[in-house]
Amino acid sequence: MKISLAIVGAPKCGTTALFSALARHPALCLHRQREMTYFFNDSEYEVGADAAYARYFGRHIDRDKTLLMKHVLCMYSPAALDRLREHNEQVKLVIMLRDPVERAYSAFTFARSRGWEPNQTFEAALQRDEALNDQDFSQYRHWMYLYQGLYHRHLDSVWQRFDRDRVFIMLSSDLRQEPEETLRRFARFAGMDPVFEPLSTPSRNVTKVARSQTVARSIAWFLSPGNRLRRLFRRCVPSAVSYKLRHAVYAMNETDRLPPVMDPATRDRLHAYFAEPNAMLARQIDRDLGSWQSAG
Repeated sequence: MKISLAIVGAPKCGTTALFSALARHPALCLHRQREMTYFFNDSEYEVGADAAYARYFGRHIDRDKTLLMKHVLCMYSPAALDRLREHNEQVKLVIMLRDPVERAYSAFTFARSRGWEPNQTFEAALQRDEALNDQDFSQYRHWMYLYQGLYHRHLDSVWQRFDRDRVFIMLSSDLRQEPEETLRRFARFAGMDPVFEPLSTPSRNVTKVARSQTVARSIAWFLSPGNRLRRLFRRCVPSAVSYKLRHAVYAMNETDRLPPVMDPATRDRLHAYFAEPNAMLARQIDRDLGSWQSAG
């Protein structure tokens, strides 16, 4: 069996809500983890598809169902897109987009909650971000808040590899404001029955403030790819169990507090930064994105 549907971007745009909503469709088979990093991660890809299928979908896959994967960094990686295309030239891609200013701040607060972001302020993080370029993506992907919002560039990369009629683009506001119609349009794109119940407004994945940045950084250190303790842990504990444990620890370190609002001056500066890229995107996808310039 091959992956037939793939949600490939973008992070902090509502893809988790979409993934949860699609889990209700009886024709789909989804992986148990939030993200399937097989096509993106070099070490996973080298092990092979059989190991990836066992890890993400289990050993007994219903062959009557359509396999759907999600990894929101795929569209930023030409190598991952090439691997996905080699895996299945007929795969259909799903991309969700959000006002890049709001997306960037959401990504920053999420990175802080996970212990990835050392800067305490968004403004300091942006100053470092502006010095990075696309060659740094694999190493600094959790920090590249501006680069990930240049959607027009990444869509060009996708369309160089996949026909446009195989790419379904939706805005996060589509799923929030018109969930039933948006899911039905997706189902028609995917060639599935467009009617499945219940269709309610998908819940948003809200990022909260970490109780302790020390704990968050400790978790991030333990999960870093080069950590020997992490490798030993993964050899001893099944991936499905380690996944649940990891997210349980994250949940224990969350508070009920939401991050502070973005500084208005920073918001205005970012709106100016993204004005032309957003205009180029609007022409690409033939959508009115004027609301993005006044969001917040």
